[in-house]
Amino acid sequence: MTKVKSSWINCLWVIIPSITLIVFVLVPFIGELSNSFDKSTATGLNGFSRVANDSSFSIAFGNSVLYMLVPLISLPISIIVSFLIASINNKWIRNNSIASIFIQYLFVSVAIGAAFSFLFQANYGFINSIRVSNGKSPIQWISSDTFMTQVTTIIYLSITSLPLQIALLSLWFIHTDIKYNKVFKSNNIVKSKDKLLIYLSDNRSQIMFMCIFSMLSMLSIYPIALFGGSTTEMFSSNGQTIVGYINYMINIDQIGNASAASIYFILFIFFLSICFYLANRWLKSRYKYA
Repeated sequence: MTKVKSSWINCLWVIIPSITLIVFVLVPFIGELSNSFDKSTATGLNGFSRVANDSSFSIAFGNSVLYMLVPLISLPISIIVSFLIASINNKWIRNNSIASIFIQYLFVSVAIGAAFSFLFQANYGFINSIRVSNGKSPIQWISSDTFMTQVTTIIYLSITSLPLQIALLSLWFIHTDIKYNKVFKSNNIVKSKDKLLIYLSDNRSQIMFMCIFSMLSMLSIYPIALFGGSTTEMFSSNGQTIVGYINYMINIDQIGNASAASIYFILFIFFLSICFYLANRWLKSRYKYA
């Protein structure tokens, strides 16, 4: 009976993810693929060429690729902060620091988006209102200036990425500290640099996974809160992402274009996943980490 029960449990571990994959990934993908070839959507096969030649989609694609690099900014900051938290000797302070940071992750995205919109809005933002009152010209943070919009969005995404990264890295580093506590004492390892290198070495697989996962998840961001919840404002500021472009096309009933953009998006993620997998395999074989 125990073997039968165990085999059923093992089957469930395979069946449940498979059903989830089919229902939430495969079926929508087939549906989007059929829509992109459907002439009744008013675009049919032309949807692919129209989307590819659409300047709004080009901007959205470029922004998404750029924002995908945000973890390369936020992760080093998270590593430093997590190392400082893991180095706290007082267990109560250390645990409460992690808890408070994780709570920020649960509530911070919308709040920071609203705060950034309030601070950096080009026409009536708080920073610019101070500059104007002092006789200075306003800074066009979130405006038609693509570069300034990208800089502001990168800052916003970096800040919103920090809480979860810091919480997870802190837990991993604390586990390493407990694991190698006797080694640290016996070898008189007290220098911060030496400890940090041990923390990174012991958690390199997790850090690599976090970096890859964060980069892929950045492709699906939709920073609408940064633009006051307005899709029109986001497009006029050239701040749209691929997901934002798809959502906008659906809102204006351009289903064919939305479907074609979705196919491009899925294929791009698939291509990146293969690249990350091959890169991870190469790093494992070269540096021999599990």
